[in-house]
Amino acid sequence: MIRFRFILLLLFLSFFVKSQNTVWFLNGDKMNIGNFSVDTTNLLISYKNKRNKEKFINIDNVFSLTDSTGKEEVFYLPVRLEEDSDTFNVEQMRSFVQGEFDADNEHKARLAFASGIVAGFGGPVIFSGGLVFWSPIVPLTNSVAVGLTKPKKSKVIKLHPDRANDEHYILGYRESARGKRTGAAIKGGLIGLTLGILASIIYVNVK
Repeated sequence: MIRFRFILLLLFLSFFVKSQNTVWFLNGDKMNIGNFSVDTTNLLISYKNKRNKEKFINIDNVFSLTDSTGKEEVFYLPVRLEEDSDTFNVEQMRSFVQGEFDADNEHKARLAFASGIVAGFGGPVIFSGGLVFWSPIVPLTNSVAVGLTKPKKSKVIKLHPDRANDEHYILGYRESARGKRTGAAIKGGLIGLTLGILASIIYVNVK
């Protein structure tokens, strides 16, 4: 009896896994959904979440959707990402999105986070007294500076030598990593700023 139930459980799990459909977003995110429908008129993908609540995805943000049978439907339409850039065809964008996805999962922005904490904490110290209102300028400036940096091309190739000649993958990886660094610097800046203000308040009260 126990063995029979175990087999049923395996069959159920197998069906559940196979019924998953994968949505790849243009920003490199990936999401698994259950049953879905595509509204080509309103450009929406509708699905139900785990709470059985209907949700919608804007097709403009989607690269492709692969159903449980492995059939892929590409929603991306080639466009110019920047005024001076070349148009990305479907395969180039596929590489770009994969690069974004890998960077989002692999790239560690610890230094950017640490710099944010230091800059945030230093804000109230630099602008002490009646100028403390200007404290956010320091972590904000740091976040902007961090946002101008991204991993070297050689580092990406070292991590993924099979992508050495894939410029679009490398571009996607570096852009996503830059976004992670900026986000980490902002988070660190907010934490550091909060700690710096609290430290300043304590210092004034104790002095």
